[in-house]
Amino acid sequence: MQKQKKIPRIKDKRIRIFREDQTQEGIIKIYIHPENTFLKAYVRQLSTSELLAFNAVLDGSAIEFTINFRKVSPTMFVEFRGKTYQIGPADRFEFYDRELKFIGYEITPRDDYIEIEYEEWEKWKCIMYYSKV
Repeated sequence: MQKQKKIPRIKDKRIRIFREDQTQEGIIKIYIHPENTFLKAYVRQLSTSELLAFNAVLDGSAIEFTINFRKVSPTMFVEFRGKTYQIGPADRFEFYDRELKFIGYEITPRDDYIEIEYEEWEKWKCIMYYSKV
């Protein structure tokens, strides 16, 4: 019996992550990265057995994302190939803070944002630096 080769997980898909802030005037969409940039991710659709284990709908609307470590929460969203996904709880495998894996659940995107903002990379560098110490 031959040993199966492990397929490397290449982060070659481009995604965008954002959060929503509620103000008195309305909702602001804030990306956690600069304008005209993307985050690289390994993306795969969950298998049927995984969907059954999560009690998820078997329609392909749940996607697994693996990104380099950064601070994300289930109140954030991912944009990938024209669809929007709600971020599920993160799986911080062995707590090494190198990678972050989470399931994204497809949602209907909002179209009532009063403003779109972008954050700079510097905000995230300190989080990534201290997570490696």
